[in-house]
Amino acid sequence: MDGEKLTAWVSTQGVHQCKQGFADGLNIPQANVRVITQYMGGGFGSKFTPDAQGLICAKLAKLAKLP
Repeated sequence: MDGEKLTAWVSTQGVHQCKQGFADGLNIPQANVRVITQYMGGGFGSKFTPDAQGLICAKLAKLAKLP
């Protein structure tokens, strides 16, 4: 988190769905969320939205004002 902006490195098949999930979970505009994913191979299940751990990490970073 950098103020009200989030950059998240996530293993996801759905960058845009993940972006919306973080925005909704953090109650910030979707324009303030940047989702980066490395090469994505097979999905082997749904990897479309941020999981609980991702949202918890983002909320803790926001509260601590640290990465």
